[in-house]
Amino acid sequence: MYIDPSVGALLGQLLVSTGVALYLVLRRGYSKLHQFLTSDPSRGISGALIALSFANLTLLRVWTDLFGFSESDAFEMKASPPWTHFAGALVDLLVIALLIWPIVRQISRPDVIGTVCSAALLALSAVPLNAMRDVVGARYFPMLRFGLVRAYGPLAVKVLCVLALVFAVAVIMRLGRQTCRVFCFLLLLTSPFALITTGQALWNFFSPPAAFAVSDAARAHRGHGRTSGSRVVWLLFDEMDQRITFEDRPRVLEMPEFDRLRSTAIYANAVHEAGENTDTAVTSLLTGRTVLRTRELGPARLGLSFEGSPVESEFAETVHLFGRAGALGFSSAVAGWGMPYCRLFGRDLDHCWWCESVRPDNSIRAGLTGATIDGLRSLLETKNFSPFGQSICLRQHIEDVANLTREAIKLAINDDIDLAFLHLHGAHPPHVYDRQKRDFSLVNSPITGYPDSLALCDLTLGRLRLAMEQRGLWDRTAVLVASDHRSRSSQVFDGKTDHRSIFILKMPGQDRGVVFGRPMNAAVTGDLILEILRGTVKSAEDANAWLVERTLPDK
Repeated sequence: MYIDPSVGALLGQLLVSTGVALYLVLRRGYSKLHQFLTSDPSRGISGALIALSFANLTLLRVWTDLFGFSESDAFEMKASPPWTHFAGALVDLLVIALLIWPIVRQISRPDVIGTVCSAALLALSAVPLNAMRDVVGARYFPMLRFGLVRAYGPLAVKVLCVLALVFAVAVIMRLGRQTCRVFCFLLLLTSPFALITTGQALWNFFSPPAAFAVSDAARAHRGHGRTSGSRVVWLLFDEMDQRITFEDRPRVLEMPEFDRLRSTAIYANAVHEAGENTDTAVTSLLTGRTVLRTRELGPARLGLSFEGSPVESEFAETVHLFGRAGALGFSSAVAGWGMPYCRLFGRDLDHCWWCESVRPDNSIRAGLTGATIDGLRSLLETKNFSPFGQSICLRQHIEDVANLTREAIKLAINDDIDLAFLHLHGAHPPHVYDRQKRDFSLVNSPITGYPDSLALCDLTLGRLRLAMEQRGLWDRTAVLVASDHRSRSSQVFDGKTDHRSIFILKMPGQDRGVVFGRPMNAAVTGDLILEILRGTVKSAEDANAWLVERTLPDK
């Protein structure tokens, strides 16, 4: 089990703290421990160490992001953190310590000021406790993060937070001074942890981590191989739910572009999702085999566990759509997010662009001033929630959506590309588009913002179609609009769950809609695309007949 260095150092210090306390109790008696706890730890060097330790624990998530990532974490990272992030974190450490120190120096006063400062320090401890929740949740307990919101909804989480707040206030009012002394005792004993993380940050400041030894460049550079076949543009909208989009669409939501496309295409309404999350769904779609689990092994390494296979396979050794298309002489291109497409498929691609999933560490600005400010601000935010309006993650997400949409349109209108695979953010949270204002100003809406993201999907489809029509490519291109998996928050959104994904295929020249209602697995999509490229599937009738042969047996 991997434990990153920053968390390991903290656990080590907590074990030391526990050992010291047990030693005092067992060898010196409880009176010695009681005397130590009731002594004044806030004066002189002890007070400064307590403030520094508090600041250090507050920055636990920042330290983990900076030098606590493993080889597997690097799979989703475009680059190592720059030196400015280490410098900004050190400045943040000093700022927080200087702000906390005056409070610590007053907590031992026997008057009202001492009581207020004790209560203030305990209240502020919510920040380092939140940092610990985020780090532990990211590694071991997803329910401590967005998983709790996705499972029970924002209202339940708010109620839980209110109950926790009431309990904390009751403890502070009843046992504030005693609790504060214990807290300061723990901070004092864990203060060496600050020396460890500060030393690591200084080392990385003067000697930044090396760049990943993998390439993000496409390396195939083939001319298009079309003869009698068609070019294919595959639009994959992330987390776009078949049921909510079409059958149980909210009355206030209009999606004219999807309805227009559906009326002139093959609309398959019983397609089972290829996987329950992006990694398993996308790898299943591209390999044509059901992937049960994935395991990130390095910047360009991914382990796959296929259905029916007892051993894990390396993705690099697996046959996939782009390799098969390249072997037939067809050019391929990708624009996507979340997965390092250019590293995984670069040798088989003629063009490639990708961006990361947003996280606090890759949403912090690169400049020293921006890194310092964003680092402090990120301590009071999550990816989806912020007291300042849009979080730094939402700000970065808006930029990524704009960049990915631009790159996707470039590939869709490039007639030299036979196969364009465009994996867009779709309706995946965080939700940033406000369909009422028609701008990217939505805040704090991880569940209720889902219809707004569906409206953005419709807007994106319209932009891409218009660009292709202006180049004369729409009518002579096979366009597949699909989703990787359902909305994983649908149970909270409207109380229902459906494992179908979207599948709408418009063949070249098709102008009449066809509803394909037979059940099928989305994993067969790659095979269908190859047949379209080859020219063996040329029309809507051909495609419909091909799908009939891949129908799943009735249960």
